[in-house]
Amino acid sequence: GWIDIARGIGILLVVYGHTLSADSFRYIIYAFHMPLFFFLSGLVFTIKPHETYKGFIIKNARNIMIPYILFALLGFILWYGTRQVSIEQALFQFGSIFYGNGNNNLLAFNNLLWFLPCLFISRIMWFTITRYMHKAASLTGVLLVLSVLGYLYSVFLPDLKLFFGIETALNAVVFLGAGSLFIRHGEEIEHLVKKYFLPVIFLSGIIFVSGAVANFILYG
Repeated sequence: GWIDIARGIGILLVVYGHTLSADSFRYIIYAFHMPLFFFLSGLVFTIKPHETYKGFIIKNARNIMIPYILFALLGFILWYGTRQVSIEQALFQFGSIFYGNGNNNLLAFNNLLWFLPCLFISRIMWFTITRYMHKAASLTGVLLVLSVLGYLYSVFLPDLKLFFGIETALNAVVFLGAGSLFIRHGEEIEHLVKKYFLPVIFLSGIIFVSGAVANFILYG
């Protein structure tokens, strides 16, 4: 239940951040609202015993990509039916449905749909990693490497947007993986948090405020 509540709060924050675009307070929300969704997805990430790549991809395509396609087609129809656009623009936007990236004016009819293909790729990435690594220390190391790669990509190739938001998934899988590790080692983490409660709160606050300030400086 608390995961669904957290999702609901996240959805409200997304609405607030996108509708009140003139409010600089949104950069505090932008510091955590999308990572929150990937983290929550990691909390419920499960792999059946002996699950194959094919079975995992089919399951996630059914749960994530079919709704994505349906909402994208509906959004495109409403967009095309209510605006005067050229055939070239219409074909470009229709093609963006299958490219699945919301940057560079792609998915202009419903830009927020970028999240679903990116989530799909992130889950496949984490599934791949956990097939070959099992120890928490090794998995944490991989996530740290991916976070650095995602940052470097955003710095050196900011305009190159990849199929299904793969460049964003490099960062998204870090939060998804963190959620997965959190739920696997919940008792150990809970013990550490209780033992070092004040330092954890202080450090978390510093990270949160730093992220918000960085967002404001970079995009404000």
